Formats: sequence, C-alpha cells, structure tokens
Amino acid sequence: MTAPLVGVLGAGGAVGRAVASGLGGGGPRGNGLEPGHGREPGYRLRLGGRDPRRTAELTARITAGITAGIGPPAQTVVVDAADPERLAEFCQGCDVVVNCAGPSRSIGATVARAAQEAGAGYVDAGGDEQLRHQMAGAGPAVLAAGLSPGLSGLLPRWLAGRLGEPARRLRAWCGGLERFTPAAAADMVASLGSAPGGHGESMAAWRAGAPASHALTALHDAVVPPFPGRVSAYPYLSLETQRVAGELGLVEVDWYHVIAGRQTLATLNELRTTGDRSARDCLQAGTRLVAAAELDLAGLRPYQVMVLELQGASRSQTLTLRAADGYRLTAAVVVAAVDAVLNGSVPAGAHQAADVLDPDDVVARLTASDAVTVLQVTPGPAGAAVEEGVL
Repeated sequence: MTAPLVGVLGAGGAVGRAVASGLGGGGPRGNGLEPGHGREPGYRLRLGGRDPRRTAELTARITAGITAGIGPPAQTVVVDAADPERLAEFCQGCDVVVNCAGPSRSIGATVARAAQEAGAGYVDAGGDEQLRHQMAGAGPAVLAAGLSPGLSGLLPRWLAGRLGEPARRLRAWCGGLERFTPAAAADMVASLGSAPGGHGESMAAWRAGAPASHALTALHDAVVPPFPGRVSAYPYLSLETQRVAGELGLVEVDWYHVIAGRQTLATLNELRTTGDRSARDCLQAGTRLVAAAELDLAGLRPYQVMVLELQGASRSQTLTLRAADGYRLTAAVVVAAVDAVLNGSVPAGAHQAADVLDPDDVVARLTASDAVTVLQVTPGPAGAAVEEGVL
C-alpha cells in the first residue's frame, strides 16, 4: 500500500525542516518526532521552498543521508506561494498540504485555497480566526498547529484531566529566549498592529467566567521562576485561552508572555503600532527583530519554558515544560495534526489545533522528542515546583 503524500511548504525553514523530519521518520501510528523508536514507516514527502539555494542545500543533504528522518525518496521543489501556477502544481496529488511558510497571515489563505482545489487536507502551523471562517466549508483542515496558539490550548486541557476535580483557576507563564526566523518575525510584527479583539487582548484576564479588560499589568525587569535571570512578562488573553477557559469552566485565568531578551523587548516596543502593516512592511520590520534576537542570544543557548498552574477547590498542580527551542515544539503539533487528518479523526471544516487534537497524544509526542528537556507535573503551586528542582 502506497504511503500518503504530504507536501510541506516552507521546508527550508526551522519549523519546516523539523516537520519534514518528523513526517519522514514515522507514519500515523508513531508517537514522537524521532525516527527509529519502533515507529511505522514515514510518509512520502514533497518539500517545497521559495529560495532555490536553500532548496538545493536541502536536496543535497537528503541525497547524502544527513537530514534526520528524511530519506532520498523525498521530492524537493522550488515553489513560491505568490505563483499560483507553481503552487497548484505543488499541491496536486498531495493527500495533505502543510504550510510552514510565512508570513502566515499573508499567504495562509492562498495556500489553503490551493490545497482545497487539489482535494488535499490542510495543516497550518499558523492561521487565525479569519482563515478558519474562510475555510468553514472546506477541510478537513487544522490551523494554529504551533506553540502558541496550539500547545498553549492543548496543555491546559491535558492538565485539567489529571487534576481529579473541576478546575477553577489557571495561571500561566510562557516564553523564553529564541531566534526568530524571518517568517516568524514578520508574523510577530503583524500581530503588534492587529486591531484589539482580533486575536486577543493585551493586559486582559479571565474573571468570573468572562474576559476582563485592563485586569493585569506588565512585569518589567522581574524575577519570574523558573525563567533564568530577570525578564519582562506581558499579560495577554488570547481567543484560544478564552475558549479553553469556557470549556473547562474556569473562573479566573492570568496568562503572561515572557520575554527574556532585552534587545528583543526594546525592538518589539519600537515596532508597536495601532495600524496594520502590509506584508512587505512586516517582512522588512521583521529583519530588525531577527537581528535583535541574535544579539540577545550571543553566548547563550535558546530555550522555551511553559509553566501552567491549575487550581481546583481543594488541590492544585503545576506543569513545567522546558525545551531547547520552540520550533521543534511547533513541529510536534504539526505532525500530530497531519496524522489526525490522515487517520480520519478531524471532521470536515477548519479547526484550531487546540480544539481538535488529542492532548494525550500530543503530550506523548513531546515526551518522545529530544527537544524537550523537562516535562513534569508536580502537586501544588508553581513556586513549589521550582523549589523541588524541576529545572
């Protein structure tokens, strides 16, 4: 039986390479990103990239057998999402098309439409509510299959299933020190100018079962264990978090995005605007963010940390996740989404990853990934978890 063909657009980028490795290293019954752990044979891959040089380098690495999880049968194609004819050719014959290219807000709808016209399922590491509504009659499609949104919605659901009583309050601190790819930086810049309420609200929290504007303030130059050193933490109530809070019946949610790099923080503050930028402007401004993150990382290792403290009426527990980088965490969610589309567990239409993927399955993949250095649940509040030496 011929294995399904999965097309990965943006395969030359950080997320795309990790996704290709995960898809090539194991099929729909696999439970991790690393090949060679009793997993089923991988999917057939069609890997697309916009940059001919990087695509040629990927081809050479596959041919030489030095790209983990990707075998020589993988096809590599130079394709630009802005070229409708080449994009249609890329999607033709695929069982699923995965978009790891960016900026996702600029090209997501274009790639999704091409996948739909080719009769393929669709998975996007990005994607927002607007794209989900645009694809309402299509599918199956899984959007926002990333770190945040994505894991940020799946992990609270998983933790709630282990509490042993109804959850009432959630506190979360997520972020770290990381490189930006040009696409990720452009998406970040685009989000800075989004209209309030479009994707979430800064300084807002969840109170008495509903969003509450200006309920929290930012923390500057603060000590926030288990993040090393001094960091800044910005409250943000996303639409994803609101859906999770409503589903779990939470009374309160405080969610903070943590930024460890001073140069990154300064650049983000400079780039904030009340208006939306064009895709070209986002890409140009994103180069400043890429450079700032590199300065912050000088002599340091990147990391991502997620700390979720969930409280019920009589008990609490804390999940601590630490990873070498966020891109492989995103890849774990993308691979889980591809598997779910191909095994028929995603219904017709477009869905956010946090709303349709199995949290137990995703956590099993994270546990198997060598990108994750800590994934542990401890009883009690977040402070107790740090005192017990989780990190």
